[in-house]
Amino acid sequence: MKKGLKMRKFLALSMIIMLSTVVLAQTGTSRVTGLVQDINGAIVPGASVTLTNEATNVTFKGATTSAGVYVFDGMQLGSYTVTVEMQGFKKYISRSNILTVGVPLTVNVTLEVGATEDVVEVSASYERVQTSTSGNLGATVDNKTLVDLPLGLESGTGGRNPLIFVRLQPGVNTGSNTGGGSHVNGARDRAFNYTLDGIDINESSAGGSEFSPIRTNPDSLQEFRVITSNATAEFGRSSGAQVALVTKSGTNDFHGNLFYFHRNSALAANEWGNNLNNIARPFLLQHQYGGDVGGPVIKDRTFFFFNYQGQRQVSPYTRTRTVYTPLAKQGIFRYVVGGRNTNAGQTGASIDPSGNPTLPACSGTVTTNCIATFNVLQNDPRNLGIDPAAARIIGLLPDPNNYNVGDGLNTAGFTYSGGRLDPQRDFHLKIDHKFNDSNSIFGRYSWGQQNTVNDTTNTGEPRYPGLAPWVNTERNPKNLALSYRRVINNNLVNELVGGFNSFTFNFINPSAGDEPFSIVTVNPSDPLTFTQGNLRRVATVQLVDNLSWTTGAHLVKAGINFRYQQHKDERGSVGGQNSEQVINLSSPVNVACSGGAFGSGGTVGINANGQELFCLPNTTSSSVRFINALDRPRLQGLVNDLLGRVGSIRQGFVSSTDLFSYEAAGSLFINDARYPEYDFYLQDTWKIRPNLTIDLGVRYEARLTPFARGRLFTPNQRVAVGETPSTTLKWFDNDLYKSDLDNWSPSLGFAWDPWGNGKTSIRANYRLAYDRNNTQVISSQIYNTIPGVTLGVVDVSSQGNGPGGTNRRIRDGITSVTPPTTIKPIDQLQPAAFGLGAITVLDPNFKSPSTNGWSLNIQRDIGKDILIDVSYIGRKATNLFGAYNVNQVDIFNNGFLDAFNTVAAGGESALMNQLYGRDTRKQASESGSAFVRRQFASSILLNSVAAVAADAAGRVQSGTPLLTLAGLPTTFFRPFPQFATLNVIDSNDFSTYHALQVMVQRKFSKGLQFQGSYTFSKSLDTRSFDPTFTVVGTGSAQSASSTPFNINNRRLNYARSDFDQTHYFTGYAIWDLPFGKNQRWGADAPPVLRQVIEGWNVNGVLTLSSGRPFTVYSGSNQLSNILQSTANCNGCSRDMGSVDKESSTFAGVPGFFSAAQIAQFSQPAAGDLGNTGRNYFNGPGRFNLDMAFLKRTWLTETVNLELRFEFFNVTNTPVFGFPTAVLTSTTFGRIRDSVINESRKIRVGAKINF
Repeated sequence: MKKGLKMRKFLALSMIIMLSTVVLAQTGTSRVTGLVQDINGAIVPGASVTLTNEATNVTFKGATTSAGVYVFDGMQLGSYTVTVEMQGFKKYISRSNILTVGVPLTVNVTLEVGATEDVVEVSASYERVQTSTSGNLGATVDNKTLVDLPLGLESGTGGRNPLIFVRLQPGVNTGSNTGGGSHVNGARDRAFNYTLDGIDINESSAGGSEFSPIRTNPDSLQEFRVITSNATAEFGRSSGAQVALVTKSGTNDFHGNLFYFHRNSALAANEWGNNLNNIARPFLLQHQYGGDVGGPVIKDRTFFFFNYQGQRQVSPYTRTRTVYTPLAKQGIFRYVVGGRNTNAGQTGASIDPSGNPTLPACSGTVTTNCIATFNVLQNDPRNLGIDPAAARIIGLLPDPNNYNVGDGLNTAGFTYSGGRLDPQRDFHLKIDHKFNDSNSIFGRYSWGQQNTVNDTTNTGEPRYPGLAPWVNTERNPKNLALSYRRVINNNLVNELVGGFNSFTFNFINPSAGDEPFSIVTVNPSDPLTFTQGNLRRVATVQLVDNLSWTTGAHLVKAGINFRYQQHKDERGSVGGQNSEQVINLSSPVNVACSGGAFGSGGTVGINANGQELFCLPNTTSSSVRFINALDRPRLQGLVNDLLGRVGSIRQGFVSSTDLFSYEAAGSLFINDARYPEYDFYLQDTWKIRPNLTIDLGVRYEARLTPFARGRLFTPNQRVAVGETPSTTLKWFDNDLYKSDLDNWSPSLGFAWDPWGNGKTSIRANYRLAYDRNNTQVISSQIYNTIPGVTLGVVDVSSQGNGPGGTNRRIRDGITSVTPPTTIKPIDQLQPAAFGLGAITVLDPNFKSPSTNGWSLNIQRDIGKDILIDVSYIGRKATNLFGAYNVNQVDIFNNGFLDAFNTVAAGGESALMNQLYGRDTRKQASESGSAFVRRQFASSILLNSVAAVAADAAGRVQSGTPLLTLAGLPTTFFRPFPQFATLNVIDSNDFSTYHALQVMVQRKFSKGLQFQGSYTFSKSLDTRSFDPTFTVVGTGSAQSASSTPFNINNRRLNYARSDFDQTHYFTGYAIWDLPFGKNQRWGADAPPVLRQVIEGWNVNGVLTLSSGRPFTVYSGSNQLSNILQSTANCNGCSRDMGSVDKESSTFAGVPGFFSAAQIAQFSQPAAGDLGNTGRNYFNGPGRFNLDMAFLKRTWLTETVNLELRFEFFNVTNTPVFGFPTAVLTSTTFGRIRDSVINESRKIRVGAKINF
């Protein structure tokens, strides 16, 4: 494909547009505007307006237009003085006007007739009622909120993550059935766009709420703005939240702080589940420390700011591994005759908790209900003893200390505790410089090292104490923002911002490649691995140019935002294997031998075919010292583990560019993909009247198809529901999907101040918005599964390739695995006509998700600095990311459902007789129908027709599909039988959202600040999360309900969103207690007492919500083989069930459904979904209160000491998750220790502020 030519043409067009117009916002700046009139209401054109930053004394000059309007755009945040001068009028000065990010500040001016030497001076603070823009609903999180409120511990970054404060905004609720983060007005939790000083800081490969690779902290930020609904045209790339963060800047005075925060396990309550299970409180130790400093380099001209935060955290983990018992390590296998091996935690245990057998040893007089032994080493046909490599592995296994695990006699548990280490360092440096009144610049560079040693999230902790971890994770984010602001004239301002955002996630195995191969044993938890890890590197270069033009009553803005993203993966995971060799000790053990069974004169040896004969104990009860059939596989595993018998050698190979050969062994899979994004916008803010503003805008977002260095192949026909079935899919060089070039995004709205006094505003807005693409799913699920790009080789020839034809052992030497000479990458482009593998493809009609959003908002200043804000929010989203398995078995169009029902009723089905007539599991005297009734009795009992169909669709006998043997086409059940699983990622899901939102807000004034919001909403969708890590859910997980129940009818999934919470309240308050000097009480107290009582601050955050919905599954596959149907429920309401902490139904442990309610549930009929459907029931609600107590003591006039005591979940209230929701489970309806929040935690801290 001529991608380079297309790219050059598009870039040329983009540059022409950029040069002829302008560009974006989202630069972390804001706007000061106003209307200048005389006392009679006449406009005053040509008045001189000066804007002065009160912290830096930097001034900007402008003038009013012919409509009396002035605008200062692209301004840094802070407190400003507005000065207006006009011949014949008194000078007007308005001080302390607070400019916040993304919220235009309106300072209207009324000039009085008089001499310019006379001054009219007023003091302002900030604009409470928004009359300057119709959209951009949301709120500003100011610096006091950032530094005073307790920052939650749920962020995954150890706390002090200011993005948590996104949750304080109306329309934002947390949690989903996937364990996701926050959702804004019905949007998915990845529909966030984060910028820092105008530059992207998103985790752009996978995205997500409340997370950015660049980790800011409260002391590094001036403030940030959260736009939750209907952003105006300058904002794009997300239909959910637009979060613009702004780094602090230096001022003419030196300011800064030093801080230290501490958490440990002694300051925490034990978790609910631990108390229930009698588990001790886990160990925890966390130190967070750092500081910042800012000030002048050259007064009134150049300023700097620097911030550092470090962290050292030790988080405990407890693991139980499976190890061999001391006798098993010596080759002595013990088993129960007349029963089965049972550990100490089970009924009828054959071992006590100390590891002592509870049954006697078998002897001549004791022949049953006794323990017999089998010596593996003495029965080695080659008489070689334990393999040296195996001996090394066995020697690393500690002796067991937990006999409630394994079979107790030969395998048991080793339980131990360890620590995960999270050392982190993050830095921010910013320089601001003003050349003159017309030219200014700033630069900000942020970087960090965020590592995890013993990465438990990725199961990377050491398998046993003293050994190397399996995964250490290194994260190295970097972010740069450079801005140049140019005042071309009084009415024309340009702001150019450029920068980059990069981060690396390196999942390192410290032992990778230390030895030529890893060994995977059968029974114990393996102590070592030498496999290669994975690395993900994402870098985005960004260019933003903003031009604003004030003409008459219009503020016209236009611009572009160019992003060029590189996503590079280097994976040790190749073709389902690893790039390094892995040896599996899983060779078949021949249990028969010459001379008879064990105990009846049989002998070990090697037969004429080179087969090793072990004479293992027989499983028939008539044999001497017979072994239970469930215990013998463990014995066979011990044989393989001790003797080092090689079952298979596995390795993955890569073919990046050459279609005729694979690269050298050990080569990593490397994917280097590029994702260009080009955004343009034009917006006019038109002040039609002094009290009426109209916003008109349009945005265009071009999303070009990605291109990769290396091969990029797609199927030769569209793979989707309803497409022509095929057994000849072939991959060829092609674009992954079509470029999405029709993303036009209009916006319009108005802001009306009906009485013209700045006390009331009525705003309405409409916007069409688009969401960005998710590169992680494409990288992890598409690129590395393209046929021919990778090849997983499983060599089983060692099973007869040892000396004399015996099974090879490790001591015999390991031969290198190579791809078969008969297999070339080009041959893999067309997989075999029938297969049982899995692959994921992308629908070539894939489009960017789009959202129509509309809002109506009323704000009213009711006095005493209190604002009431009421909104109606609506949205309808289409083309949302989704996924499904197109090879869901068909039971409707081929007669299989009818045949199943006939057989289930005891009848004979011609189709079943044909289908199973040659099944080798069928008895000669049986018909196919009778065979189905016997073989699938449990499935018939549960009406699980799709499970039976899946068995037939995938059954192969002697290399031939059962369908072919039955004379049926291989497309009988699956349209694309080259694969058992053929997942398709598409953009056909949809959602709707409606909400009433009420917010009461008071900015900090007279020692008090608060905000409270209530949202009454309903969110409906077909899928609630992007297919990022869970592409297609299966079985009965709650997240699986976002997978289509029936791929032919996606509307069956249209129900309440996983995150839907009908009622949601959140609020916070900050109160400086009025005691001490210059306060209401204690102003005249003795100095010592005054030092004690003054400087106290109390604050807190409260969250109350109704429960999220959940799905009750039938536990069976009545409709689909991919996921289970939902249960039937007779007379059940959505609110049925509640948490009973001492449920009599579940022997005193917490339950949700009572016994009577459980009896109302039943199985649906074959072919049915069930009458409850997706997300029918309401789960438990939520209550959480966090509080902080601060004491500030002034040490000097400019230095104070701040002591902090922060309490999270003050009331130690558990928030329960969902009950067991699978009808066939023995614990159905029980909730027990399903708690999704943390217990009470306390953090203490100290700060020195200067």
